[in-house]
Amino acid sequence: MNTSSPLYGKTFYWLGSSVTLGMRSQNQAVPDFLAARNGCVCKKEAVSGTTLFDAEKKGQPSYVSRLKSTTEFDKGADID
Repeated sequence: MNTSSPLYGKTFYWLGSSVTLGMRSQNQAVPDFLAARNGCVCKKEAVSGTTLFDAEKKGQPSYVSRLKSTTEFDKGADID
């Protein structure tokens, strides 16, 4: 772990899809790598197949609807 990293001790939230989740890399993606390498906290809200378009009416999850409803992120937290 790089304790001299400018990311050390900081907290980041990641909203994404299968890439953020790490579907093809045994659930290890960029957020996981950054956290392990730089000593930061990376919280992920990631769902495979998510669309950018807010299609709540069609029953498909979108980034907008997930950001509004997630309990993974503390919306009152001081994040970096």
